[in-house]
Amino acid sequence: MTEHRSPYGVTGMSDVTAEIRLLVVDDDEHSRYAKARALRAAGWTVSEGASVSDAIAQGASGGFDLVVLDVRLPDGSGTEACERIKAQCPDTLVLLTSAFFTDAAGRVRGLDSGADGYLVEPADPRVLVATVRSLLRIRDAEGRSREADARLAAIVGSSHDPIVSKDLDGVIRTWNAAAERVFGYEAAEIVGRPVSVLIPPDRRSEAAWIMERIAAGERIDQHETVRLKKSGEPVHVALSISPIRDASGTIVGAAKTVRDITERRQAQDRQHILNRELSHRIKNLLATVQAIAHQTFRDGQLSAEAIRTFNARLAALSSANDILTGENWGGADLQDIVSGIVALHVGAEPERFRLDGPGVRLPPDASVLVSMGLHELCTNALKYGALSATAGRVRIGWTVRQADGQGTPRLWLRWEEEGGPPVERPARRGFGTRLVTQVLAEGLNAAVDLDYAPRGVVCTIDAPLPAGVASHAIAPAVDDDTSGRSHASVGGGHA
Repeated sequence: MTEHRSPYGVTGMSDVTAEIRLLVVDDDEHSRYAKARALRAAGWTVSEGASVSDAIAQGASGGFDLVVLDVRLPDGSGTEACERIKAQCPDTLVLLTSAFFTDAAGRVRGLDSGADGYLVEPADPRVLVATVRSLLRIRDAEGRSREADARLAAIVGSSHDPIVSKDLDGVIRTWNAAAERVFGYEAAEIVGRPVSVLIPPDRRSEAAWIMERIAAGERIDQHETVRLKKSGEPVHVALSISPIRDASGTIVGAAKTVRDITERRQAQDRQHILNRELSHRIKNLLATVQAIAHQTFRDGQLSAEAIRTFNARLAALSSANDILTGENWGGADLQDIVSGIVALHVGAEPERFRLDGPGVRLPPDASVLVSMGLHELCTNALKYGALSATAGRVRIGWTVRQADGQGTPRLWLRWEEEGGPPVERPARRGFGTRLVTQVLAEGLNAAVDLDYAPRGVVCTIDAPLPAGVASHAIAPAVDDDTSGRSHASVGGGHA
């Protein structure tokens, strides 16, 4: 792009002047010459005419970008010629000039004839060139705007997803072909109607909530809800809604992209049904195992206490299964795992536990192992430890640590009892101890420390986590315990 300077001091750019053809029509030879000379000097190609006939014959041919047309011509009015030119070539610009009709009424008549501008003569050549340049730039800008609008209309029209716009009163203003396909309404029958016709009665409050956010200039992303087809059939959709602003920046409406997620929701529903059926069958299997155990050991081969312990372990497995089933066996949140096991043992006294830790999602295998390990610790605390005394309490804290910001994130979990009877190391290692210190350690590839401190049992687990499991919860590696963090009871959720 190169700069262009005319003898009249008007500076422009070559993209405006390139290949521009002008027609100057004036019966005054000197005036016509001066105009043509100034316009040629600005870099434009200029033809000349002296009458209405010339103006119509040449200007209405469509070969000119702009016609500079004198109002008073010997064979008629320039305003009449303007009307003829605009009728046949609406994209051709017309600039009327006059030394006679200089008052407001004359200018109004000229502009009413369809002229794009009106210049009172005599006019400085620089003003003429600047006026022509301004009209050309406006035309080019409008052309680019129309092209952009056409491209946008093509994109909207060919979109696979419904795209709908509405004004601030909730009246539908545009409706593309995809919207016709999904909802069953043709554009002609839905445009101009309130968007509420698409909203089920039990979700009408959504419309007010959405418009409040749009009016505040907010964007709504992937809001999953239900809308109605013309037939009344519900359709599950995900809405993305953005404010529409006018040239001044004022919000005048909203544009909405609609994603039909009915098939996805139906697939999720089928998966939930399958998961519930799987959970039911697993519980039946555990009940069968329990029944077989009772039948096998009913002749006194095992004590009642041993059978109760066996049943409690099955219950811990069932609790882990319930949590994993609710999550489609994609893993479980550690808070849910801990709360579930605690509820099995002290459901009526949740205040005896204090839980503290961030959101950490464990894989299925790790979820089952942690559930079983916590169950054994709870059982031991009820029999011999803090939970066997009225004032006894248990604190379970966890965090995710990463030494110096390097390496694999690690789960650090601590079980700590207090307020119970003095603790003595057991004379033998039972199943529960082996499960915590061996099975849990090997299954999680963890370092497990079970300390029978006199004031209360303390168990710490330091295990690697799969990459990305809880990056949001990573804290710097420290050597102290969980002090300094906030706490929550079993029923209180995360701290």
